Amino acid sequence: MSNKVLYFLASLGLVIFSIITQSVLFPLFFKNDYMPDLTLIVIIYFSINYGKNIGQVLGFSSGIVLDSLSGAPFGLNTLVRLIIGFLLGFFKGKIFLDKILLPCIIITICTIFKFFLIQLVSMIFPIDFEINFFTIRFLIELGMNIVLTPIIFFLLNIMAKKLYVRRDN
Repeated sequence: MSNKVLYFLASLGLVIFSIITQSVLFPLFFKNDYMPDLTLIVIIYFSINYGKNIGQVLGFSSGIVLDSLSGAPFGLNTLVRLIIGFLLGFFKGKIFLDKILLPCIIITICTIFKFFLIQLVSMIFPIDFEINFFTIRFLIELGMNIVLTPIIFFLLNIMAKKLYVRRDN
């Protein structure tokens, strides 16, 4: 099996794990619907490190799963995550990710962009959402994403290095 296929299968497994964690485990700990978006963080990591093809495939597949698990209109999460994964894939090899600052800036921009895309879709289609900018839900999700992003990026870097070393041996 080639490195690309192995990385893709590992990234798909991590996206599925993040969806399960986000959909099943987090509601047990966060009672009031204020949760970080782990799937978005994982998609951002793989899009920036492995390119737009894997970013759009992971965005599409995670969006389909999230749409089927949530009460959102079918295709909304798919569209938003597909666009984010595709656009961030253009930065492969063009930016150097440090440990804390740049991942936090990127997740801030992507979380704002995610809410902007949801607002845009709700303006075009008659979807009634209570998702607005600068509400408590938005600010708490943004804060949790910012705090968790360096940790998740660090863990994913370790896993990627182990997978690469294990593959070469």
